[in-house]
This record gives sequence, structure tokens and C-alpha cells, in this order.
Amino acid sequence: MIAARGRALLLALLVGLLTACTVAPLRATSEVGPDQGVVVIRVVVNAAPTGLETGYGALHVSGDTGLYELHRSTVGVVRTAVFTGALPPGRYRLSHFENVGQTVIQRLFVPAALGPFTIKAGQLADLGTLVYQPVGGYVPFGSGKVLFAHTRVEAETRELVQAEFPRVSEAVLAQPMLGWDANPGDADNARVFAHIRGRVVPINDPRLAASGAIYAGSALGQVLVRPAGQPRWQQLDTGTTREILSVAESGGSLVAAGEEGFLVRSTDGGRAWQRLPAPNRGALVHVAAAPDGGLIVVSLLGGEFNVWQSKADGWQSLNRFPFERSYNATLTPAHATSTAARLYVAMPNGTIHTLDLASGRWERTEAPFSLINLQPMADGVLYAWGVRFTNSSWRSEDGGRSWQDLDMARRAGAPIFTNRNTGYVVYIKEIYGGARSVQTTRDGGQTWTETGVLPDSLARVVILNRPMFVHPAGPTLFAFGINGAVFASSDGGATWSEERGGVF
Repeated sequence: MIAARGRALLLALLVGLLTACTVAPLRATSEVGPDQGVVVIRVVVNAAPTGLETGYGALHVSGDTGLYELHRSTVGVVRTAVFTGALPPGRYRLSHFENVGQTVIQRLFVPAALGPFTIKAGQLADLGTLVYQPVGGYVPFGSGKVLFAHTRVEAETRELVQAEFPRVSEAVLAQPMLGWDANPGDADNARVFAHIRGRVVPINDPRLAASGAIYAGSALGQVLVRPAGQPRWQQLDTGTTREILSVAESGGSLVAAGEEGFLVRSTDGGRAWQRLPAPNRGALVHVAAAPDGGLIVVSLLGGEFNVWQSKADGWQSLNRFPFERSYNATLTPAHATSTAARLYVAMPNGTIHTLDLASGRWERTEAPFSLINLQPMADGVLYAWGVRFTNSSWRSEDGGRSWQDLDMARRAGAPIFTNRNTGYVVYIKEIYGGARSVQTTRDGGQTWTETGVLPDSLARVVILNRPMFVHPAGPTLFAFGINGAVFASSDGGATWSEERGGVF
């Protein structure tokens, strides 16, 4: 009898999921009907970027009038999910997120403790930002143990709706915004949110500044900094919940760029930030100093990259091109990187767009492999990590027109080159074990020598699909963990110290 009832409940759940009403995400041309209200919610994953967490495109909602399926709006974000839609008046609860893959359906159920919310005709329900953090191990939106918290920044939602959905804005923003209904867990939620925000995990676009400090962007508006000569990492709060994607020093100040056209400057080392006008509301994936003292910004919006340069009278578009996917590396994003002389925008399919900053001349080249990461040297030599039949590193002496396969072992990951001769990789010593070593080359990748072994605390969390980082002082080699940890070695990997603790 119990088994039969269990099967009946499961069947009822499956039928309910299959009969959920699909709600179209808001667009620039969307309008709100007279008997509808609008809901907006952001979802942030405080985890190392892998590509897996971006696949959750549906949010199921249960309410007085039935089951509904919300979908993501196309706005200027990379990993943050923005779910929007128009719903009939009533009381609702978030049910679960869903990712339908080729062979499996993955779901993340939302805790009921988050409480219900109410939709009223002609009003906007701003559910703020829901933050998800895996603990005890990284299982992206799967069965692992997680922490949940939420926060509301009404000004960010108002800015989003006004800029992206103007017709909806006219209809709903004249009325007070709604939020979550009374939630007895608000005090505990604030504590959990502060805990998550104080230990952000992503380390986006780490860069060495002229001052000797290392800067990187992270989740929930945080900038990570390792001050020059200090073996510790700090967090600087830019005052937003948007993810910071790139940080650069420019003209004696610090500039941080992030999702939804978020661009800010600090002249006091990150204690206070001032908002700057952005070229558009795209995801600002890379920011760099221009030769004339202005800024170069690379934005991604609606599947199109745009490269901008700041001028006295605003922003000038230097080039634009579509995102080009690779079917060999399906989860790999495009990325931008730069040196003092050149800017590169590298696509997963091997296309590289190069801008000579002095002349303003563009060149497009095609690598004969799928690109995971591009590493330009100051003298123009390019190293790339990618995949053809197996992963390997390649080298180009002519700006990407031709490439030499370094024929690295398929068990090597996280490669980083510091100049045309010197490079490091993490090598998987045991296919079915956890042993990892550091291999070093002094001849441009022709030969490799083991120079150290990773301690167990690093070996079990080291990210193999992103490069390590090298500071020239020492030199010091940095390895990053999927839990946000940063380990450092000044002897080629023979010994390691943990400079930043992880969340698990």
C-alpha cells in the first residue's frame, strides 16, 4: 500500500511538472495585461565557474492558480540567471530550478523556508537575489549540500526593468514594489547571506597591476586583491550584487567592471566606489587601460561582443563580432585578455580577434583547435590551451596565424606560461588516484620536469580547466581551488602555502 501511494505521488508530481504553464520571459517589447503582475528574481551561484551552473534555464513556481514555468531573460549577464515573467494575481512559492540535458533532467528544489510571495495586478514583485552556495563538495545544482540566502536591492531591480523592459516599466514602476511575504527566517537569512558574501568563490580574470598587487573580480560585487608583497587576499565591496568580471588599474585609480553594464572607479584603494557611465548594459567581461589614458572595455550582450574605447564625449565602438561556439568544448566561454600592446578576444571555436592598441588595427586569425584559454606574452608570442582530439598546449610566434602543437600529455591541466620559455602545468600522476604534480618547462614546452607535488589539500580541489597564475616576484606560482582557495609556491611547486581559505 505504501509503495503504491509513493508511486501515485510521484506520478502526480510528474504530471504536474509536465502540465506547468510556460511563461514567456520579459523582453524589450513585452507589455503587461490588465490582470497580470510581474515577477523578477536573480539567481547567483557562489561557486567556481565551470559552465555547468549556467544551464538551468527554467524556474518552476506553484501558486493559487496553478503551476508555472519561468525562463531566463536575455540581459547582460554571464553566470547570473535573471528570471522574469507576468503572472496572474495570487500567492506563489518557488518550487525548483530545472536543467534538461540530452540524457538527464537535473533539478534543484528551493527550500520552503524562503516563504511565499504575492502577485498583484499592475505591480512588480521584486524577489531580489537568491544565492546558492555548495558546501562539503562541489555538485553544481545537484544533490550536494547547499546554503541558500536571499537579499533585495530595490534600486538594482528598478534599473533593470527601466532599461530592459521599458513598456513593463511604464505599467508597474509607478506602484510600490512588492517583495517576499513576511518571512520568520529573515534574521537568520541575513546572517547566512553575510557569511556567503564574505567568502566569495569565483576568481575572475586575475591580473597583475603595475603596483605589484593582484586583482580579480568575484561574485556579489566583490573585488579580490592580494596587496603587493603580502601573502594574503582581501575582499573589496563595490556595493552591488552583480558579479564583477574584470578589474584593472588605470590612471592611478582602480576600475571594476561587471554584469549588467556595471562599471565603477575607486581612487582610494577600494574603500569607496563611484559609478561610471558604461557603453551598454552588457556583461563587461574585460577592462583595460587605453594608451590615451582612457579605458578599453569588452562587452557581451545578446550573443554579440563589442569592444569600446572611452573618449571625452562618450564611448566609441571599435569593433563587434558574434560569439562563436565550439562543439568540442561546449561549456567553454569566450574570453578576453590583454597586454600593454594588444587586446585579444578569443572564441571557443578557435577564432581570435586581435587589436593593436597603438595603431588601432584589427586582425582575425583561426586556431586549428578549440580554445580553452589564450595566454599572450609581452613580446607577442602566444600560448594557448585547447582541444582537438585531446587537450594540449599550442604556441604561435606570428600572432596566431600558425601554431605548433607542444604535444602535452592529456593528463596535464591548468597550464601557465610566464614568457616564451618558462611555463608550468599540473600533471595528473595517477589516473585513478589523487596525486598531482607540477611540471616545469624552461625551453618553451619542448621538455618538462617535475618540480613539485601538490599537497592533498590542494590536489583534491585544484581547478584543471583554468590556468594557474604567476607573480614575477619570486617568482610565485598560484593555483586556484574549486572552493575559492588560493595556494602559493615560490619554489616551482615543491612547497605550498594556503593564502586564501576555501568554503569547503
